Amino acid sequence: MLQIACHFVMSERVLIEKDELIEFRHMLRKMLSQATYGILYRQGWIIGKNITKNIDVDENYFDKVAEILKERGWVESIELGGEEVVVKGSIEAQSDGSGENMCHMLRGILASIYQKVNAREVNVIELLCAANGGDKCVFFIDLGNPEIDLRKKLNRIKELVSIARDMEIDVSEITPIMKEASEFLKKEDFEHSAAKLDTAEKMVKSKIEEFSQLFLKSCERIIERNDYAKGLYLKAKRMLENEEYRNLAATVKLLRDLIDKEM
Repeated sequence: MLQIACHFVMSERVLIEKDELIEFRHMLRKMLSQATYGILYRQGWIIGKNITKNIDVDENYFDKVAEILKERGWVESIELGGEEVVVKGSIEAQSDGSGENMCHMLRGILASIYQKVNAREVNVIELLCAANGGDKCVFFIDLGNPEIDLRKKLNRIKELVSIARDMEIDVSEITPIMKEASEFLKKEDFEHSAAKLDTAEKMVKSKIEEFSQLFLKSCERIIERNDYAKGLYLKAKRMLENEEYRNLAATVKLLRDLIDKEM
């Protein structure tokens, strides 16, 4: 008898058809109304962050990103680099009859792509959407006010530092960097302030992620015999992946309390 050995390898990518994506958007809209668009935007931002994480910001940055977006099926063509982005064949551009612009995940992707270049928050506005007729979508990249954006970033990093301390993580070396960033900001030296804040943000995120990964590794024994702990463990992993650090800290505390009770 002929025997065939089949080997299955876990893939890091999942194929989603356009119609499935549109149906998912319709379902969210029924459940959450306008809040749907914020959720899709945030999901797009995460996708954009993952697309660009291994791409250096150089003269070929936008060309490389454009190729990935086409390869993954998000667009048929895209013109990146300027304040106006022109897209043809957006996977989201299917009308639902509302007359609204539809490319919310792509807006999030673009925001993340441009934020890596500008080291500050970027607002992306869809001016034209092919869902409402025409053959293209047009986006405006609003780079905003550098001082306001950097102050927002400074406050976000302060929040991250607070979360890290709640998790009993040593972040003492980050404080001097934030002070330097503040001094540069006062002098309106936005370039050096942005660089310092970028360094501080990467450091505190790295510390939270490293701590969380090690802690979750230590939970493997308890989750084998405790379903509640297993649920918390899976939630914590998802929160870590999505950078939901405040919720992650609370979930880690619950897991830590369960471990302490068993000791």
